[in-house]
Amino acid sequence: MAGLKTPRAKDMDLGESKRQQVKSAWDTSEDVLKRLSAQGFGLSQQPEEGMPTLSGEMLNTATHEEYLHLNALFLSWLDYAAPKLAHVRGTLLQVKNWKTDIEVRNKDRIRKAEKSLPKKDQTTKDELETIIWLDATYQRLTQLEQSITHEKLLLESKIDIIERTLRVVSRHVEVKRIELEQNRIEGNMPRRRPGLRSPNHGQPKI
Repeated sequence: MAGLKTPRAKDMDLGESKRQQVKSAWDTSEDVLKRLSAQGFGLSQQPEEGMPTLSGEMLNTATHEEYLHLNALFLSWLDYAAPKLAHVRGTLLQVKNWKTDIEVRNKDRIRKAEKSLPKKDQTTKDELETIIWLDATYQRLTQLEQSITHEKLLLESKIDIIERTLRVVSRHVEVKRIELEQNRIEGNMPRRRPGLRSPNHGQPKI
């Protein structure tokens, strides 16, 4: 392949210093987190209590206080997971932009190096894609992109479970609250003792 000849492969090499410049240009996560932390929006700490699994038995036997605890616990896990997912998505965008930068720079470098060559001797589109794919940094970023994408999918599924569970728990919290309120009202109602007759019982009506 014309594009894989030694001089051209050497020409397309960005060099370590340039690679570090490219990395610094797209590695914005730390600055974003610092700015948000300064505004009081840093990443939440993982809750000390593990995320419970809601069972049918738990739904049938839990008290109002236990439901309130479950609701607060799932909310704390949602508060922890949602910003984490946003951070993962931002990191994934960063990796994709970094890959695009490497791709564009390499294509531009090769095209400039071959500008004076006849069309038949220039690197073809398929050869160019192969050269970019064989770039060591590009491959590492592709592996990182795959790993982060996997993490994002798992986080999205967990958050979906948390949100669905929260809706169930919230409904039961409201049901229990209504039951407690009804029991309180009934408990405050005066009750007639068995056998106790009204003071006017037996008196003739006028």
